[in-house]
Amino acid sequence: MVAASVCVVCESSGLLLRDTCPLCDGQPGWPECSEADSLPTLLDSSSCYDGTKFDAPTPRHQRHFTCPDVDHERGAVKKSRYERRSMDCSKAELLSMVRWSNENDKLCYSSGTAVSYEYSALRCGDSILAASPEFDWEALCSGGLDGAEAWLTDQVLAPCFSDMSYSRMPYIFGETSSARAAKDWLGGNCVAFAEFLLQKLKELATDLPAFMVPSTLPEAYHQPGYPHFGHVTVAIPLANFGCIILDPAIRLNRPIMLLEDGAEQSFDWAEGPPAMNRKKVKSTTWRFLLDSKSGQVKAFSPQQPDIPIFTYFLKPVRNADVAITVPTNDFNKRILIVRTKKDGAKSSHLSIRIDKERVEAFVNETWKEPLPFAELAVDAMAKLEAWMPLAEAREFAASEGMVLDFYQQILQIVDAHGRAER
Repeated sequence: MVAASVCVVCESSGLLLRDTCPLCDGQPGWPECSEADSLPTLLDSSSCYDGTKFDAPTPRHQRHFTCPDVDHERGAVKKSRYERRSMDCSKAELLSMVRWSNENDKLCYSSGTAVSYEYSALRCGDSILAASPEFDWEALCSGGLDGAEAWLTDQVLAPCFSDMSYSRMPYIFGETSSARAAKDWLGGNCVAFAEFLLQKLKELATDLPAFMVPSTLPEAYHQPGYPHFGHVTVAIPLANFGCIILDPAIRLNRPIMLLEDGAEQSFDWAEGPPAMNRKKVKSTTWRFLLDSKSGQVKAFSPQQPDIPIFTYFLKPVRNADVAITVPTNDFNKRILIVRTKKDGAKSSHLSIRIDKERVEAFVNETWKEPLPFAELAVDAMAKLEAWMPLAEAREFAASEGMVLDFYQQILQIVDAHGRAER
């Protein structure tokens, strides 16, 4: 039975405009003080990713990363799949993880197991829809708010798609701030993409209200150990409790324009992810629905037209790196670099698979034959350059001068894997 009291973890970090905790369905997930003292510590929950201390400790959630769709003890509490990916206080599931570090000027990693409640819970502020913001769209773009979609697509999203790479490389090589990753590496995860957007919006319109907000992930992107809110994006509040969503990290190639409460927008999104275990369909029309009372924007896919495949929560995130970047990096065995065209379509994709001990790449509209780590044991640079010539490597490097760094980073990761295995 669902507990009547609000979960104390979410009470301290913001309820995300719901009557019960969206993570644990109202079941308290934070143990009593006597139990908390005995919990193993994987990450100091009172610290940000870069070591900055919060004023007060951030409670930690015990996550069961995926609840079964059927025959689950709480299966009847929530109807949609993303809501059933919730807590389970009766299980402390150990999951395989990899943590990267630099020791004696050498990249290395440690592998082991972790329990997801050892990571910090998400901290959020008040709803961005709480007040009706006043902003002069007429002064910003032709046609005012009616012209905002084209202006945001051309001036904000297109530069993000062109300049940024979705990449874990910054974090593997010691970067602890997604804001710095976006600035110095022109790459990073969804947090880095959101930081890039916020900076771009600040440059173009200093008084435009824009916030980083959390989201659940499409099932196809969710991996064991990921937090329930494993994604962030940027939301711009509007008058009449409307909002605009910008989400280039999942290659959403245009703004979601929801001008008032209950507004709905449908458009073709060819790059939209498939639902888990379902093939993509020819129809690519996605639907987005705003419910300002709950503070949510729900996304419906062609494969699941009546069940939200993921949901944006319209509250500003205060600790995105510590609550999202850290666990997603630890539990992800793939090191990705994804480049896109101006319209958001994927142009190149490289994946260093620690789990399969090989490098995979999609470039020039073709998947290359995977390169096993074992092939790089001797004459590594020559073999890597033969497998991916300079012209192809340029697709992944942020600049011409970084192509050699790109090769060396791959080899350092492969070498670190070999030393860890030995």
